[in-house]
Amino acid sequence: MKVCIPIRANSEKELFDLLKKATQKKPDLIEIWLDELKNPDIGKILSSSKIPLILVNLTEVHEENFHEGIKHGVAFIDLEIEKTSISKIKKIIAQSSTGSRNGKKTKIILSYHDFQKTPKCTEFEKIIKKMFALGADIAKIATLIKKDEDSEIFFSLLRKMKKSRKKIII
Repeated sequence: MKVCIPIRANSEKELFDLLKKATQKKPDLIEIWLDELKNPDIGKILSSSKIPLILVNLTEVHEENFHEGIKHGVAFIDLEIEKTSISKIKKIIAQSSTGSRNGKKTKIILSYHDFQKTPKCTEFEKIIKKMFALGADIAKIATLIKKDEDSEIFFSLLRKMKKSRKKIII
């Protein structure tokens, strides 16, 4: 199990303050949400942390941020499968497979979010199959858990995915 601290900031100053605090807690990963940042300096963000970073943008994918992240060797990029066009996903995956300046390959997380409900296990299986078919290194599912049965859906999914040896985040 790994611990990841998400950071959502409205400005780069706030981002660097939160990044400093998060780093002091020594998590395994730090997730940087780029949604609220206007023209972030991706190189500066990446060079300011020795902890592996995940770049995320859930509202509107600004491809250039991800291309810069790959160029500078970001550990992970998280693309929301419902909000990112297939062509953008393929373009970013293609660039990630060529590596960065330092030769490190950026891993691609394709994610699915439903903040209203938890769909059935069979629906998740279809979504995850699509994610890996597109070239994801890791599939991520995030939903709203309202009742015990919702948790059981995830446990069932985890048991099935364990057999496949595919990497999944829930």
